[in-house]
Amino acid sequence: MQKGNSTNSHHCSPGLFWPFTKSAGSQPATPRGLSSNTIRIGEGVQTATYIAGISGATVPGGVTVIVDSNGHLGAMVSSQRFKDEIKPMGEASEAILALKPVTFRYKQELDPKGIPQFGLVAEDMEKVNPDLVVRDKEGKPYSVRYDAVNAMLLNEFRQTRGTASNHCRPKVNRRATAEKLSVQALGTREANRGSGIGSCEGERAA
Repeated sequence: MQKGNSTNSHHCSPGLFWPFTKSAGSQPATPRGLSSNTIRIGEGVQTATYIAGISGATVPGGVTVIVDSNGHLGAMVSSQRFKDEIKPMGEASEAILALKPVTFRYKQELDPKGIPQFGLVAEDMEKVNPDLVVRDKEGKPYSVRYDAVNAMLLNEFRQTRGTASNHCRPKVNRRATAEKLSVQALGTREANRGSGIGSCEGERAA
């Protein structure tokens, strides 16, 4: 990257970093019309970004980085410190049962190699649950919130497993009761045989 000229400070050549205005004294420079403590890369319409040192680098304790339609980078946080109105998901996850996972290939201009892909279609998701759709600047469906889908799948799995456990429990109880009654009946027959009740019945039958 090239260094900026003397009229601007702490930025690269135009098109790479947002131009900074030169501040008086020792105060740091601030982007024109923007707030401080913000890094902005690129100006105008950019169609691709390449950053060295990321691909192939493992970060075991890291989190997934996401980007919105404005190019704002960030990460999803899970701590309750950042959440309000926390409550069980309940039946809200049932919507994903209407989804239809698909296989596909990206269009030629996006992926010349045509690598097979697996996932969902944002337009289909919009019909099922619009809250699970990521939109572009024009408000059109752009992607799917797969992180939220995963949480909903977990909720459905837990509910299905709980239902299966409740369904099997009566069967187990009935089997145990039947076995107990069989043992009791066997004990009764043995007791009757020992007391001669069985032989008397046999004689009456004869």
